[in-house]
Amino acid sequence: MPPVPPGGGGPAPISGPYSPLDAVSYGWRAFAANAGPFAVMGVLLVVVTVGVQMIFNAAGGGLEFYSSGTLDPEPGETSPGASLGSALLQMTGGMLSSFLGWLIGLAVLRGALDVVDTGRTSLGEMWTRIPWGQAFVAGLLMWFAAFLGFFVLCVGMFVVTFFLWYVNVAVLDGADPVDSLKASFAFVRDNLADNLLLCLIGVGAVVATICTCYLGGIVLGPLMTIAAAYTWRALQGRPIHPV
Repeated sequence: MPPVPPGGGGPAPISGPYSPLDAVSYGWRAFAANAGPFAVMGVLLVVVTVGVQMIFNAAGGGLEFYSSGTLDPEPGETSPGASLGSALLQMTGGMLSSFLGWLIGLAVLRGALDVVDTGRTSLGEMWTRIPWGQAFVAGLLMWFAAFLGFFVLCVGMFVVTFFLWYVNVAVLDGADPVDSLKASFAFVRDNLADNLLLCLIGVGAVVATICTCYLGGIVLGPLMTIAAAYTWRALQGRPIHPV
């Protein structure tokens, strides 16, 4: 969205120095101004990331119970087939919930960018203008990089995830998968302190979500996504639509 000329045409874009706290404050105001679509997506995100996994875990536990006849089977009381079936069910639940969460997360991010650019979004608009193929390939590259990082005392996985946090934002802005990884890495490297502070706030949001039995994620998930979109735009010197 181009800057609004003085004297008319709409509200003037936000300008001034960036602050992670300003990003979170903007995220809250933007969420409140578009509470309907973001709350719906927040509920969906919690349901698919927690509820789906719980269903598959329960199914796996039921399989072991059927095999052993007890709710808390001792080692050796469950047949190898039931143990394998239970593990496969739980793994399938994890993969399915992760994939569905990725789909919904991309839609929330699309809405967050729309809010930062125009001040508004809707459920329908959140699912448009997403290059799913490009995003999927970029996601696979991110997963592979994080997998390699896991072997560096596990710490590398967190470092890789931190530096590639904006890959999906870059994809939605039109970058191809490889360029999106490069853009995210360069963006975090060039704005390391600001992104580290925003990351620490995000960790606090995750803790708050867990402490509220994941219900806090209905608000905190979209809020932090909007804050990330605000950060991407603001630190690139691009206009932010006021809310």
